Amino acid sequence: MRAPTLIPLAAALLLAACTKSEAPPAAPDPTPSAAAPAATPTPTPTAAPMVIKDAQGQVILRITPREAGAYRLEDAKGEKIGKITVEPDRVKVKDASDAPRAKVKKKDDGFKLYAADEQVIFKGKLSGESKLKLKREDETEIGAFEGAAGHVGGVQVAARPVTGGVEVSVGGQVKYTIEGTIGAEPAALLAAPDLDLYQQAALLIFVKEVW
Repeated sequence: MRAPTLIPLAAALLLAACTKSEAPPAAPDPTPSAAAPAATPTPTPTAAPMVIKDAQGQVILRITPREAGAYRLEDAKGEKIGKITVEPDRVKVKDASDAPRAKVKKKDDGFKLYAADEQVIFKGKLSGESKLKLKREDETEIGAFEGAAGHVGGVQVAARPVTGGVEVSVGGQVKYTIEGTIGAEPAALLAAPDLDLYQQAALLIFVKEVW
């Protein structure tokens, strides 16, 4: 018997292998994969306002933080009455019509508080680490503080922390309560004489943020 020939069989196997390797790639699955659900952004919490109340507990002013370096001023009903802008060396206050109402500017030895017409209401001068004297532009002293206590026009003034804020007393009687995050020392300056709400707000935020 004649031995079988292996060459045709090997050639057939080689041809089959080449045909398989040259086959076109499989078409992609036309069914799109399900997209991952979009992440829900976490809301930014709104900072609580400072609320200033009078001796009877009535709201007289709200100072609400907005974006960085800005505050909104509101009356007792929550209506906007102005805004505060904080800069590296000063605080400026405008009313709801965008007219300037007050400014506090940092100085080498303290600060100056200005009215809407740019006239100096008074200046604060540091003496030592915690003593502050309030003077008119002509150097007449109108008050002095050491820490959160002092006197204005010969009347004793003091501020002390209470639950949820600070209480400011003049002549032994509570005159203001501030609800919110504020120290006793800046709060005591609410007792400075002859200030309107815009000037009080400017002074509070200046001492809190700049000074």
